[in-house]
Amino acid sequence: MKAIASSFVLLLSLFSQILLATGLFDDEIKIVGGKEAKSGAYPWEVSVGNLIKVPVKKRMRKLQHTKVKLASHFCGGVLLTHGWVLTAAHCITPFMDRTKVWASPPVGVGNAQHDLKKIYEEGRIPVKRIIVPKEYSEADPTTPGDLALLELQDPLLDAQPACFVQDEDGPFSPLTIIGWGNTERLFLDESTGKWSPPFKPARKLKEAAMKDVSLNEDTICSKRSDLICIDSAKPGDSSCKGDSGGSLVYKNNLVVGITSFGGAKKIGDHTYETCNGDAVYTRLSQYIDWIEENINDKVCIK
Repeated sequence: MKAIASSFVLLLSLFSQILLATGLFDDEIKIVGGKEAKSGAYPWEVSVGNLIKVPVKKRMRKLQHTKVKLASHFCGGVLLTHGWVLTAAHCITPFMDRTKVWASPPVGVGNAQHDLKKIYEEGRIPVKRIIVPKEYSEADPTTPGDLALLELQDPLLDAQPACFVQDEDGPFSPLTIIGWGNTERLFLDESTGKWSPPFKPARKLKEAAMKDVSLNEDTICSKRSDLICIDSAKPGDSSCKGDSGGSLVYKNNLVVGITSFGGAKKIGDHTYETCNGDAVYTRLSQYIDWIEENINDKVCIK
């Protein structure tokens, strides 16, 4: 898979913390720590993956190396209806012109028991159309509207659509993040744009408990109602590479946000430690009307 050149937004904040956002699909947020999710626990969670140079025939996909199968994943997603998926705009804008329709889609969506290897082998359903809010700006991934609607070429019938909270403002508790998490913290050399150590995705979907810190005065969420700020409930658990667009889960079965950008700590002249627990999610209650208008359908609200 050929990597798209990355772009990062580093915003200084308190306690030598920075907010980190990226448009590179190889370098999205994933989960460090946590534990493997039980099979079927989050039936709406999907993997958004690369279809470029992926074999069309299943028998050929099965022959690929496991590393290739795992690396095809670049973001998480939330099944809205059997024909529509929600993910983060910064995951998908490198592929689209807002509402472009492709003859040969480069992006697909899969579920397959939350196993990245099986998702690759079974084959992702191609995405035929993408819709992004007008207010979203690729130049600043922390801008409002970090959402993308993905219309599928064929319905994803073997997964259950998500349910959302429309009116509750929070703080939310309990909270869980889910994703196909990286296994350790990562370091970014800002001068070269390089990450270390090598990317190590988890094959199975993972989960970790979080706490809502949106009301804390030192967070961006204290000034923006369209975001939810979280921090780890247990030291060492964190969002990290590959989980952008994935679910923030309230009370085990309601999706209240999707991963937008995460925190990092400066540890050298040009080096930042990422995946430290704090992250920022797009608050979906602010966008229910926009979602339903654009998919021309209703989503589950509880």
